[in-house]
Amino acid sequence: MKKLIICMAVVFIGGCSQKKQEIFFALPDDYKKWKKTVDKVLDYTVPGHGATFRVIYANDIAFKPAREKDLQGRERVVMKEGSIIIKEIYKRREDINREIPLLTIMKKESANELAIKNWLFILKKPGQKAEAVTGRMCIGCHESANEAHPYFDNNPGNLFRDYLFAPILK
Repeated sequence: MKKLIICMAVVFIGGCSQKKQEIFFALPDDYKKWKKTVDKVLDYTVPGHGATFRVIYANDIAFKPAREKDLQGRERVVMKEGSIIIKEIYKRREDINREIPLLTIMKKESANELAIKNWLFILKKPGQKAEAVTGRMCIGCHESANEAHPYFDNNPGNLFRDYLFAPILK
């Protein structure tokens, strides 16, 4: 819970000062045909995204993470290189599939100098070029995905899920 409160503070305090750097990211034309990480439109307020409507897609690589044990023998879920998660963000439910959404993208690309904890965090506004978010805003909250948290399934057992809130591993 302490990390969640810190996360929320980072979002509210650091949200205005997040550092961005233009990055080449070719948005896959077929991403809307990818599987969704959850079956519903997410419509509750979350730090960093506010009261928006979100639809989350992931490529096939993301649905085949590796299971491994940490040094204490606890199970971990580690996403493979090339995993991509694309979150469409809409201001109104009726805009879904009618308007071009804001996109937040996570791409597992460990060797990229802009990657934070092995992930690129990318922001793609409609009609603009993609930008890598290089500040702490995104990862600051996504670190709490590895703990019990109020989103999705509360992560029973505090399983390390490689900074993803959605439990894509059933």
